Amino acid sequence: FINITNNSISDIRYSCFCTPVANVAVEILCTLIKDKSLDKVVLLNAQDICRYLGSGDEELQKKSKGILELLNIGIKRYQEISQQSSTNSTV
Repeated sequence: FINITNNSISDIRYSCFCTPVANVAVEILCTLIKDKSLDKVVLLNAQDICRYLGSGDEELQKKSKGILELLNIGIKRYQEISQQSSTNSTV
């Protein structure tokens, strides 16, 4: 789950039953994005995750890219819903 407060990720946790490489990528992602604004989070890329670990592993890059794509889809949906909610509440 991801908790968003004031347009920032205030908490993030995961339950992952996947390959060890994907698990490492998710763990690093959680570390990198906690307490960051959504604007900064969407700028993160797979190389940032690999750099944090000090690895250029191709599989880690691939898994990181996929996880970031899913995260960015979720952020976009959240922002759309938030915008609709604020528009509806001001009408």
